[in-house]
Amino acid sequence: MPSLSKWVKVNMKLGTLGTAVPISGITLASPAVVSYTGTDPTDGNYLAMTSIQGMDAIADRIFRADNTNGAGDTTELEGVDSTAFDAFVSGNFQPITFGNTLQTIIDPGAGGGVFDFIDTSVVHKGIKTQIPNMADPVIFNMRSQWDPGDAALAALAAASEAQTLRALLLTFGNGYKTLALGYVGATLVPTGSVGTLVETPVVFTAAGLITNYTT
Repeated sequence: MPSLSKWVKVNMKLGTLGTAVPISGITLASPAVVSYTGTDPTDGNYLAMTSIQGMDAIADRIFRADNTNGAGDTTELEGVDSTAFDAFVSGNFQPITFGNTLQTIIDPGAGGGVFDFIDTSVVHKGIKTQIPNMADPVIFNMRSQWDPGDAALAALAAASEAQTLRALLLTFGNGYKTLALGYVGATLVPTGSVGTLVETPVVFTAAGLITNYTT
């Protein structure tokens, strides 16, 4: 029986990116092994893959470090099979600190990821055919209670003004996790109408693909 997820008791956290650690290589293997020069990540830590050239499949995404070998300066990207990826050229990973829990969100409004299509119809067939082309960016269009004194909302507003990459972590009640690296839009403008709760819109647009974990 599937482990169903619900939009109930979902823990949402905003994360900041730490110092960039240069990557010297990533294997085409399962799991992908990262060689680096700099501070060792801790197993279980989340890493933002930034300024990636060559291996586009991991660019602007978040993965969990596993089986880190501090002596050899290597770590694995948990769950990543890079066998069929393009060769890595250059880039960094940045450790993520999830310091703010979003406790004022009313409606997460997750969407995007919808593909457009390329028409592949040919004259000798009696039906049209198509293949998926590019997907829309993943966007979380959220509604939040308006509380300018809330630390997490203040962090969202600061991230919006700075227009720098942030990390979003959603942990569902069954333990499943969704991670996205992207940009925040939040002005903390109060919205609503007479007799209703004052709200404010928040948007988070993913810069790359999301990553899901079951634990």
